[in-house]
Amino acid sequence: MGKLDGRVAIVTGGGRRIGKGVSLALAAEGAAVVIAEIEAETAEAAADEIRERGGRSLGLVCDVSDEKQVKKMVERTVAEFGSVDILVNNAHKWLGPAPLEEGDDAWWDTCFDNGPKAVWYCCKAVFPHMKERGGRIINMGSSVEVDGSKGLGAYASAKAAIRSLSRVAAREWGPYRINVNVVWPVMLSEESSSSPWMEKYPEEGQRIGLSKMIPWEHLEKLQKQPEKAIGRSVVYLASEDSDLVTGQVLEVDGGM
Repeated sequence: MGKLDGRVAIVTGGGRRIGKGVSLALAAEGAAVVIAEIEAETAEAAADEIRERGGRSLGLVCDVSDEKQVKKMVERTVAEFGSVDILVNNAHKWLGPAPLEEGDDAWWDTCFDNGPKAVWYCCKAVFPHMKERGGRIINMGSSVEVDGSKGLGAYASAKAAIRSLSRVAAREWGPYRINVNVVWPVMLSEESSSSPWMEKYPEEGQRIGLSKMIPWEHLEKLQKQPEKAIGRSVVYLASEDSDLVTGQVLEVDGGM
């Protein structure tokens, strides 16, 4: 018996890195998982992996910054699996680092259109289905919203907006037994270490402590296992174990 047997989950950006780890972890506990990705190949590859493990999964193409596509994605989920019980808003496109004085409208708008605005679209789309039976919404935030990292003005602001939106949703939708929480994940990977931000601000990357300020000695090993390191925390928030947890930020960062 899994903690999420009979549940249906949507994970945006669920085909790569942290999102894929979350998708695999939810499926391992019995949830049917819909993987919404911008690229069909990425979505289908992750869905195939879940099915190969014996789980139920569907890969769908969805640009979360487009409300029409979001609505269709949720409708397809309900048509395929009968409901939607869990929403993980993980996808968040950005255009890379820039000093505040150099950022332009595209730099700012991309972060917000694919961040808090997309989260709002997804939450609105699942609300009618969760209203009658309850549900869990887990939004991916980031500690950059409070640490003032150089070059991340738009991204940090967007993540702060997601946290604020989540707390409002937790209060407004609590009467319907819909829990809304935020996870601040920290993960190292080859992709993150070669990201535009790390390349432009290497000293800032060290300051944040992705390798030096996290006290747990097993971090390096766990960083290569997003299903275990981050996915299980999302499972907790998606399950009955966290019935009284809502409107909260869970910092999954090894003590950073």
